[in-house]
This record gives sequence, structure tokens and C-alpha cells, in this order.
Amino acid sequence: MNKVVIIVGMVLIMSVLLYQVSTKDRKIKALNQHIVELEQKAKLVDSLEAELFPKEIELNRFQVAFEIFARRHPVYAEIYASIISDETE
Repeated sequence: MNKVVIIVGMVLIMSVLLYQVSTKDRKIKALNQHIVELEQKAKLVDSLEAELFPKEIELNRFQVAFEIFARRHPVYAEIYASIISDETE
């Protein structure tokens, strides 16, 4: 009788331990998947920033050129600015 109680107790303890291990394993897998997703998103952000950088430089060049143009030809610059804001939406 004592052996049966000991064996049943050991089986219960092992079952609890196995459940805890499997639960932790599932949590670790979920965390690893989350890490992979975050790494993929970080790569996407890096890619988008790399793609955006030359466009920002080009836009800044156009803004500076427009400022120079506006100083040299304010009337035409005003007409051009009006066209951009009102007619190209």
C-alpha cells in the first residue's frame, strides 16, 4: 500500500513538473516568435529609412532652390506656390 501511494505521488509530481516544463516551453517559443517578428519589423524600418533618406535630400534641395527662386523672382514664386497648393492636389 505504501509503495502504491509513493508511486502515485511520484507520478503526480512528475506530471506537474512536465506540465510546468511544457508551459514554459510554449512561452519560450512564443517569445522567440515575437523576437523574430520584432527583428523583421526592425529590418523593414531600416529599409524604409534607407529608401527615404535620398528622397529627403532631394526634397531639401528643391526647397532651397525654391527659396532662392523666390528671392530672385518673388512674383513668379508666388504664382508657382499657388499652383502647387491649389492645383496639384
